Amino acid sequence: MAQAPTVLITGFAGFIGTNLVHELSTDFRVVGIDNFGVAAYAEHYVHRLKSLGAQPSETEPSFSGQVYPDNVYYRADVLDLPSLSRIVEKEQPQVIVHLAALTGVRQSFENPATYIATNITGTVNVFEVAKQLGIKHLLYASSSSVYGQQSGTVFAENDLTHSPLSVYGATKLADELMAHTYYNTFGLSSTGFRFFTVYGPWNRPDMAAYLFLDKMKRQEPITLFHGGKMVRDFTYVGDVVQALKRYASGLLAGEAEAKGAEVFNIGGGHSVFVEELVAELERASGYAAIIEYAVHQAGDMTATGADTSHLESRINYRPDTSLPDGIALMVKWFKGN
Repeated sequence: MAQAPTVLITGFAGFIGTNLVHELSTDFRVVGIDNFGVAAYAEHYVHRLKSLGAQPSETEPSFSGQVYPDNVYYRADVLDLPSLSRIVEKEQPQVIVHLAALTGVRQSFENPATYIATNITGTVNVFEVAKQLGIKHLLYASSSSVYGQQSGTVFAENDLTHSPLSVYGATKLADELMAHTYYNTFGLSSTGFRFFTVYGPWNRPDMAAYLFLDKMKRQEPITLFHGGKMVRDFTYVGDVVQALKRYASGLLAGEAEAKGAEVFNIGGGHSVFVEELVAELERASGYAAIIEYAVHQAGDMTATGADTSHLESRINYRPDTSLPDGIALMVKWFKGN
């Protein structure tokens, strides 16, 4: 039997990373890299790894799990270029999916230097390793934050992205620019995916869907900024990982080809007021929300919406999980964990 292709995922113990490991492991061998470096997520790392049947070794650089025994995971940092190079050279992945990053719009103003180091230098290291070792298929996470404050509410990939509102958005835009540099100078093709407000199982604790649900359960007040009139294109994580899997599978099967330094939106395709998210959480969970309203915060985009037609034309897939269905799945996971 032919060995399954190997996909290397940086940030594998993150929110999207954990879901992606579960999705890919049925058809691929997964190599994961994560430094488990966000202290606020420590408890969440434990539960995510438990879902993979894995636990980091205290003495060995790599470890595996019972759920997917062919997979191997490393405690490593993308800022450590020599270690990153050794892992990639040893494991010989056919595809790299680079998800490792510091996330969060508001938090990025508190420690901008760390965001710049992790999100830009870390990404450059991944590009450098791919260039040096001849990795042909490089996928990386960008963000809807690159669009900044636009005049419209639905964003397409060819819209201007010259004025992001946050340090986080600026780092993601820098990653996209670096992708163009590596293609123009070295011929390294890569594909960036602009994620739009992803939610679902294993959600980050600082993101709205999880944060609101947790506070509602504890009967603590939740804060809605911009008077509750922020609009977001909420995207179920299952749709995100399905899109990534289809794209990677198409590349490996020769059915698709990375074209230079391309970017795709991945969004749910239905923007709603954040107040509507709260209402869905109440309906699905049975918890009542105690709402406090606040003024607009610096760095926040007032509205986001994804035009996903470019992605649909490439992989014949459109994210289709409705907000009620996605929230119901998230609440089921939340109550079970």
